[in-house]
Amino acid sequence: MTYFSSARGNPRGVVALPIRVIENTSTPIHRRQDGVPLRSIWTGTYVVNVGVGEPAQPMALELDTLWAYTWLNPNCTTTGSAERDLCRKTPQYDPRKSLHAIDRPAWTKTRLDYDLYTSMEGLFYTDTLRVGPDMVERYSFIVNSESRNLALGRLGLGMWNMSSPNLLEKLYEQSFIDSKAFSLDIRSVDEQGSLVLGGLDTKKYKCKLQKIPLNSEFRLELTDIGFSAPNQDYKRVPMDITVTMAPDAATVLSTFPESLFHTIGQNFPRTTLPQKSQGQVYYTIPCDDIPEGTLDFTFIKTTRISVPLADFVLYEPSIGQCILGMAPMGQSGELFHFGLGTLVLQSIYLVVDVDNKNMWIGQSDNCGSSVVQMKKGEDSSLQVEGCSCKGPKSKPKPKPKPGAAYSLSPHEFLGAGLFIVAVSMTNL
Repeated sequence: MTYFSSARGNPRGVVALPIRVIENTSTPIHRRQDGVPLRSIWTGTYVVNVGVGEPAQPMALELDTLWAYTWLNPNCTTTGSAERDLCRKTPQYDPRKSLHAIDRPAWTKTRLDYDLYTSMEGLFYTDTLRVGPDMVERYSFIVNSESRNLALGRLGLGMWNMSSPNLLEKLYEQSFIDSKAFSLDIRSVDEQGSLVLGGLDTKKYKCKLQKIPLNSEFRLELTDIGFSAPNQDYKRVPMDITVTMAPDAATVLSTFPESLFHTIGQNFPRTTLPQKSQGQVYYTIPCDDIPEGTLDFTFIKTTRISVPLADFVLYEPSIGQCILGMAPMGQSGELFHFGLGTLVLQSIYLVVDVDNKNMWIGQSDNCGSSVVQMKKGEDSSLQVEGCSCKGPKSKPKPKPKPGAAYSLSPHEFLGAGLFIVAVSMTNL
């Protein structure tokens, strides 16, 4: 495994890492009749490469945008059968092989419950962490001793339960970045995304980013959902409550309150009645008959993100059918949160500015790459226009009629005069 160095031309004070997909070869990607791939829940997962210890031991870790903790070494025997091969092929951290590893037995044993079915528990260690070209010293993380249904360790970027400094805090503390901020660009399984620590890529979003105040729970207020289709009026989904949702880069499915889950499913074109499989409820849709259009999410009544309907559909091998990329959740809170999974995050460019307590979001796009640094206390870099942002068109100047005089404005006249002088002096 090779480590990613910040791309040539990236500014100092920024650490940029590619986000790649580890594919689970035991579960192939299915395709629609038009040849577009359909992702399976267990097809693969989004990871970044880091090195732990000295000498560095290569690790592929899922991105955790909710919890602050980084943890390693999942228990493959308690992983679901669909992901067990993936777990066994992933390297495990061995503190005995590192010169800088320090166990922390005096620290409290920590347990993380992600939902009813997935959790981990372990003890803290401190060691070096190689992130791109930089080596973070004295980085604290959990070495798992008992996990359930987790195939990979996780790299903590969130703010939940921050009892020790997370990755952003340590990078800032050791002067690798100039602001405690990161930007997230998740792509489809056949594209490479990016995680930029201390900055953002202004060529990965459409036109403008919108600022949303960041609360302590790192959640977005969802105020409207609807459908857009070619040559049809916008169809709003009835919502009787405002839902706060957390961007969750470690989960494929988005989770909604049960009533909203069924409302979306019943209004999504061409779906059938919900089915149950292994305790989960799904809305199914023909794999070869996914309609055109978008599922639109509006946050704080002002910022709309459009997700192509085809991107919100995936293949579920346990029932052999295509399903909508969502699940119902009966409760909210730290243990049971409503989350935006990666099928939705593919359409969002997300910037988390911890210093200024803001999130910035915009419609995902791709018109190249231009990574800029974010400085503490400033948000000017977040005002930079992205892709497909057309300014106001200037009115064309009237063409002079034949034989009529064409009058110049004072600025045009001055410019023309300077041009004439320059040409005259050149010809001397």
